[in-house]
Amino acid sequence: MQKIRKFRLVQRLIPVENRTENLASLRFGQVLLMDYMGAVEYERGAFSDFLVRMQALNSPVDQRSFWQRRVLRQPAPVSLLQFMRATVHGVKIFIAYDTTRHTATEVIEEITAIAKGRANLKMPARFPSTEYDRSSRDCPTAWAEIKENVIWSLSDLSHLGDWLNNTVTFLAQEKQRIAHRA
Repeated sequence: MQKIRKFRLVQRLIPVENRTENLASLRFGQVLLMDYMGAVEYERGAFSDFLVRMQALNSPVDQRSFWQRRVLRQPAPVSLLQFMRATVHGVKIFIAYDTTRHTATEVIEEITAIAKGRANLKMPARFPSTEYDRSSRDCPTAWAEIKENVIWSLSDLSHLGDWLNNTVTFLAQEKQRIAHRA
């Protein structure tokens, strides 16, 4: 497994207020909004690429050989996107990460460095602390390391797979619609 690089490109995410719909039916941007942190996320499409990669990781992957499937009847395919809960710097968080690139320990170490202010980020993450007002309207409640395929949140991420699927489907439809107009 590749050693995790230090997180550098962390995107702050702010919750959309007053969500009452069925969370599983929403797209990512209908639940969490990007806090503007620079041109890479918007103009160059880095965040859209991140969402597409995360959705692909969440799709079932059949890691079994033909023999294992036919003869041994091994368990169903698995996702390469791992979900877990952790307490980092006294804050309970939900994490989803790329298991092909990171271990749980590496991810927690990186998030802990951010929480303690020891990470060398391009922009401040504003992770909750005693100096930080979590009740503020502009308070980030989730973060994504868009180059390392990791997202973490103060809120439950159990619908993340649905948000990713809905978003990628929407992006593909928009791309087709634009191509059709051209």
